[in-house]
Amino acid sequence: MGRDKDLTKGNPFSLIFSFSISMMMGVVTALICSMIMIFFGRAGMQLFVDQATVSEEIFTYGRDYLIVLGIFYPLLYVLYIMRASLQGLGNTFIPMVSSMGQLVMRVLCALVLTSFIGHRGIYYGEISAWILADLILIVTYFVMMQKRKQSE
Repeated sequence: MGRDKDLTKGNPFSLIFSFSISMMMGVVTALICSMIMIFFGRAGMQLFVDQATVSEEIFTYGRDYLIVLGIFYPLLYVLYIMRASLQGLGNTFIPMVSSMGQLVMRVLCALVLTSFIGHRGIYYGEISAWILADLILIVTYFVMMQKRKQSE
């Protein structure tokens, strides 16, 4: 195997193994970060905002947002790994489409969801954007891997 070998045509087992290891490492890292966000979020906010000059309400909003993000944080890591995997396989179009989908979902949630559940609609807009992008990327990844398997 030379260095000039086209990685997009690599051994399918190697690709699946590498993907699986990346996904496991990412999810474990996300879970650790989630715990930090959920249990130490307020302390983290206090590093950047002086509690004496800001109302308690700001910290309440920040803490609520960090809890929501923390619960769903592994979805973000899945998104990053899926996007990078597709780009590594030579597909740059679908990752771009998923990013545009994220933008649309955030705007829709900001406009629609906030009218139903208030400021929390912004929190869940972020999560909804991650879910949409994950769905687009995961489906594309498995379709690409299936086509790759059939071509061998």
